[in-house]
Amino acid sequence: KLFLEECRYRITIDLIAERSNIVLNRLQPKMESLGYTKDDKINLQKLEADLGPDLTFKLKSLTDAIIKFTDENLASMNILNTEFTEKMENLFKDKKILKIKYEMETKTKGGEKIKGSE
Repeated sequence: KLFLEECRYRITIDLIAERSNIVLNRLQPKMESLGYTKDDKINLQKLEADLGPDLTFKLKSLTDAIIKFTDENLASMNILNTEFTEKMENLFKDKKILKIKYEMETKTKGGEKIKGSE
């Protein structure tokens, strides 16, 4: 199970690296060539039209995948942590076992913050 978690973690890292590469090597140069500056108030629909469907789709897809994998990884790591702790408590009944508590803060699509622990 731990090996599977590590693989999922590596996939997420690879997705982040790919997205960062696209931002640095395709998005920023394209925005500069279109005359966008850091101080511009950007209309998202116009920007997406200016960037074209390929780049827009790629960035959205990678961002969605990163969010999905991160959420799934956190949830599965929490389950794995709980299972591990329970097994350690059964093996070492006379010892105190360190417990890890995951605190997560997420936002809804409307931007409202939700704080919780997993």
